[in-house]
Amino acid sequence: MPTFDVVLLTSEGLFRSNSQQELVSSPPLAGRVVLAAGLWLGQIPSDLADRLMDTCDPSTLGVEEHAKFAQCYCYVRELPDTAELRHQCWDQDHRLSNCVGLSRLIHPTTVGFRYAARIRIDNAPESVKIVPAEMRGISIDGFVSPNRKRSWMTKRDAEELAELVAKAEPLTNPSFPPRISRAFWYFDYAQRTYYSDLRWTMVATALEALVHTGKYSSTQHFTKRIPALAREVGANPLTTSEAGLAWDFRCRLSHGDGFLYAMPPADIGLYDKLEETLRLAILKAFLEPSFASIFTDDAQIEKRYPT
Repeated sequence: MPTFDVVLLTSEGLFRSNSQQELVSSPPLAGRVVLAAGLWLGQIPSDLADRLMDTCDPSTLGVEEHAKFAQCYCYVRELPDTAELRHQCWDQDHRLSNCVGLSRLIHPTTVGFRYAARIRIDNAPESVKIVPAEMRGISIDGFVSPNRKRSWMTKRDAEELAELVAKAEPLTNPSFPPRISRAFWYFDYAQRTYYSDLRWTMVATALEALVHTGKYSSTQHFTKRIPALAREVGANPLTTSEAGLAWDFRCRLSHGDGFLYAMPPADIGLYDKLEETLRLAILKAFLEPSFASIFTDDAQIEKRYPT
């Protein structure tokens, strides 16, 4: 009786008008890549994927709905046969959802938890039980910048994710720098938030979690240290003036002074630079313990990123 938890990414992103060239140069993952023991990325049978989406989609009495898209691929966690079939039991120790979060560090996609469920196949393929996951407290959908042309993982991305999962002990290691854990939490929350006004403040807060020291000089810490961090992790260059503008937007948004559409010259490209800097910094910290160690105390941060 195979039992497994699943998170499914649909093929919706493949049909975006700006994605067609990427489909040729960077095709989505086909086949299966093992990420860890009992954990893999790949496709489940298409009829099972359709049943999963039909089960998780909202339904109305007397109206039959069917999935609008096919699966692109799934995050799958194999479970023992004794695993319970209850909404609250899905991914109880967060091993699968952590994997989804880590994948966004490799390449952000629209993967969310709309199509997340526990599946059990009793003896025969036609005997299937599907229990949708019970998700609360945050959006079940994932979102990416409109400037991002590719919203899927390639085979190479999946292989890099396997390397990252193997080194992701810091997620459960209490000695790992809390600054990085907090930054990762804010980054992941931002990926599941639609409005850029909220994403901007969360990404800025995550960057502050990495580089802010003491109680004062927050502006200087952000405008001086974030461009230096961007250079170190290989993100798109971020100038001091751009960092200053980004900080101004962060402050105005967090203080409720207005929304981005009324704050010229707010630019999604500037947000993209902030998010990329944050993403690559967290990724580097997971992969390189020597880099992560910088964020263990204020003195090391101040030495590495003087203001």
